[in-house]
Amino acid sequence: MVTPIRALALALALAAPARGQDLLDAPPPDPEPPAEAGFPWLCFATSIAALGGLGFFVRRRERELGIDFLWGRKPDLGWYCRACDRDVTGSECPRCRAANPFINE
Repeated sequence: MVTPIRALALALALAAPARGQDLLDAPPPDPEPPAEAGFPWLCFATSIAALGGLGFFVRRRERELGIDFLWGRKPDLGWYCRACDRDVTGSECPRCRAANPFINE
């Protein structure tokens, strides 16, 4: 019985020599025209500028939202205050002063 793996190995083993014979009979390829020297550097500089701009805007949005992971600080985990019917952070609700039920004292 021929398994799919054996069939694939057989096809690859037989296709490689056959493909090599086709390449020997083919005419040599035309040499590529020389590329401009400035184009790869332009692409590299554009990609670095795009990544830097994206990082700037993401960091600015994190600061607006109060998410500050810089220098290893962990953000305060939010919890849901049922009395006020809203999401809050900290050890107690700033509106009704209900204690955070997830803090073990």
